[in-house]
Amino acid sequence: MTPLSPIRALIRAATAPSWRRFMAALEDPARAQRRVLGGIVAFSSRTKYGRHHALSSDDDYAAFSEKLPVVDYDALAPWVDEQRASEDGALCAGKVSFYETTSGSGGPAKFIPYTPALYRSFGRVFSLWLRDLLTDGPRLTTGRTWLSVSQFAPLETATARGVKVGLESDSDYAGGWLGAALKPFWVVPSSVRRLDDPLAYRDAVALHLLEDENLEIASLWNPSMLTAFLDHIAERRDILLPGLSRERRRALSCLLERGDA
Repeated sequence: MTPLSPIRALIRAATAPSWRRFMAALEDPARAQRRVLGGIVAFSSRTKYGRHHALSSDDDYAAFSEKLPVVDYDALAPWVDEQRASEDGALCAGKVSFYETTSGSGGPAKFIPYTPALYRSFGRVFSLWLRDLLTDGPRLTTGRTWLSVSQFAPLETATARGVKVGLESDSDYAGGWLGAALKPFWVVPSSVRRLDDPLAYRDAVALHLLEDENLEIASLWNPSMLTAFLDHIAERRDILLPGLSRERRRALSCLLERGDA
């Protein structure tokens, strides 16, 4: 029995109902998409943003896409700012659970509102992905995972209306029971996310990745983050290697020497 056996059984049992619904939806994806669109249209039509664009709760896809075309964040920023300042339905109908921040490639922070429904959907999708990975994916033995959704702790911890900004840990995206069950498998601890210095953050993550010889899964919000960390490790290996245990330092030094050769 591997360390993954109990968690595999738990996830299969806990996600059985949602897995059956998901597989049933795959039988008629058009119907499933219409149902999701109906929820999005109904939600958006109750917001100031939706009313500003004359969105109706009975709009079909053609009307919805015409009235609300794809826009960039700058076009939505005034509506996000109003939502954060007043929480009166400017962009979200109902409660906002928290805001997540992202700066993209280095610009100013962008605030993404998470409603309870959106947060739950992340948890459901994550659990279904994990179930599929553990059931039909590669043969895993340790389950040691590097999960990275957002990099740094936000400068603001709450909005003016008291709504939380940022989650305590990326593992919170997995949901309550699942996040708790998976905690022993995380390679990078949640405390690293609270480092607000980019160099210190990257060094800390790199050290945890290098120290754990059993890392099997990397789930990153942005795939380019992986190559960025590999470049960081290569550039700062003379600084990082002394921070590792003697055994890992010796093993990695041999690998690096072979790579240089």
